[in-house]
Amino acid sequence: MAPRSIVRHLPVMRMFLHEVYSGGAGALCKISQEDVIRYVERHAQDWSPGTGKAMCWSLRAFLRYSTIGG
Repeated sequence: MAPRSIVRHLPVMRMFLHEVYSGGAGALCKISQEDVIRYVERHAQDWSPGTGKAMCWSLRAFLRYSTIGG
């Protein structure tokens, strides 16, 4: 990811990792589809549709990037 993209997505990625799995980079493969769905459902209803969409966009970018090397 480009540095600008990382800065843009960082708050969502940090919150997601803190809540879902804080086991370190080696444990990213243990994050399940259900973990992601529960996270989105838990937070999307608290935010506006635009903010929820941005949250999903950040998560998608992070998860896609994190699986490229592994």
